[in-house]
Amino acid sequence: MSRPEKKNRPEEISVLVCLSGSPSNRKVIRTAARFARGNHRSLAALFVDNGKNHRDEASVKSNMEFAASLGADVVVIPGRDILETVADYALGTGVTDIFIGYSGPSRKNGFGNLAAYRLVHKLPDTDVHIIPDGRVRLKPSRLDNPGSRRLTGRDFLRL
Repeated sequence: MSRPEKKNRPEEISVLVCLSGSPSNRKVIRTAARFARGNHRSLAALFVDNGKNHRDEASVKSNMEFAASLGADVVVIPGRDILETVADYALGTGVTDIFIGYSGPSRKNGFGNLAAYRLVHKLPDTDVHIIPDGRVRLKPSRLDNPGSRRLTGRDFLRL
């Protein structure tokens, strides 16, 4: 996927908030909107449609409406790799600050696959703000599958 050319215009988007169907996304949106308003910057809310977000469709739509009500320009872009698409969009629109929710480490790839690490690597000149929400309990996606089983130390001793 080719990267969009970086625009050098005064109407560049300065603050970008990443949208999702997560219940904690409203806190991320609210924080980004306050930051943009307080620093007199433009705000865009980006949702990357990877075709797998259909179970959260109602909450995504609600979060889009919430972002628009706070003054964000809501943008929906199709893309297979969400972080790659966010990085391409940020490079092409002059984003200086990105706000994302904390998604936790991947069980498969560990801490090296955190969204923030990948974004910082791809966008070294962009500030990445991670907004945690202690009320939302993070669960690795593989544990949502009722057929999967978590191994314990006792399981290894039985071998």
